[in-house]
Amino acid sequence: MTTFASFVAWLLAALMPATVAMPSAWEGVSWGMSIEQAAKAFSVPHRPAEAAYNPDTKQMKFDYYQTGDITFNEGYLEFQNNQLTGRGMSLVDKGNCSSLFETMTDRYGKPVYETNWDDREQFPTDTTYTREAWWEDGGSDNRIVLKNVRDPDFTTCDLLYEPLKLLPGTHHTMELPPQPPQKLTPGAGGL
Repeated sequence: MTTFASFVAWLLAALMPATVAMPSAWEGVSWGMSIEQAAKAFSVPHRPAEAAYNPDTKQMKFDYYQTGDITFNEGYLEFQNNQLTGRGMSLVDKGNCSSLFETMTDRYGKPVYETNWDDREQFPTDTTYTREAWWEDGGSDNRIVLKNVRDPDFTTCDLLYEPLKLLPGTHHTMELPPQPPQKLTPGAGGL
């Protein structure tokens, strides 16, 4: 490498912030990929993309994904306007969802949002319990949601990902619920 090229490489490295968030790939796919790109790059066996719940959305489904001793099924990659904007999958051992909450917290830290809905205290005949947590992983440009619903008729443990930063022509499918103010503040002339 020439002295000038070495200097340019050094200068660029010095000027680049160390904390630049670069979107990372998961199993060969990255946010914003087209359906065609993802179909070729996705390393998990999958089916062709098909229409989902609205005309601008398609899902490429996969039946099985395992990492370590964690196994998922009912997975999908979601595309809005031919851009990869989401992925989701369900834990096979839904009764072990609390362990997945612990694993996700160990990996991503304290959730930016977490809630537990247990209607059984207020409504004794209601047997539904829901727990939900949200994490933000800026280094990989991921918003992550884990939702567990337990009901006598069904149980879910769904893990969902979408980009933190919106892609052109897309919207977030998961919106963080409004947070109450940390301190109540009266308006001008109030109280």
